[in-house]
Formats: sequence, C-alpha cells, structure tokens
Amino acid sequence: MTTNPASKFPHVLSALLPPDARTALARAASEAASINDQFAREMHMEAAIARVKLQYPNYFKD
Repeated sequence: MTTNPASKFPHVLSALLPPDARTALARAASEAASINDQFAREMHMEAAIARVKLQYPNYFKD
C-alpha cells in the first residue's frame, strides 16, 4: 500500500514533482508504513522529503 506523502505533508507539491522524486517519496511512504513507531515513521518521511527538497528546491514552498 502506497500513501500520498503530500496528504500528511502539505508543503510538498507532489503532483508537480518529477517522476524520480515522486517515486522516491512513494518508496519512503511504503517503507514508513512498516515502521511501528509513529515518531520514527514521521522522521523517516521528513528525511525523505528533505532529500528530495535538496534535489528539487523549486517544487517546495517555504
């Protein structure tokens, strides 16, 4: 099951991201789904978003 990372993290304009970035976020969301601890799951997603944000800064709001 893949979740939409932008649903929890609205500062991400995921619909506009390049395919590689969307794939990376979807993969991170899939990995996060298997993490039992809520805080660790959120930190996993934040780290994935930070990596994508470094590569594609124009797609993110401040």
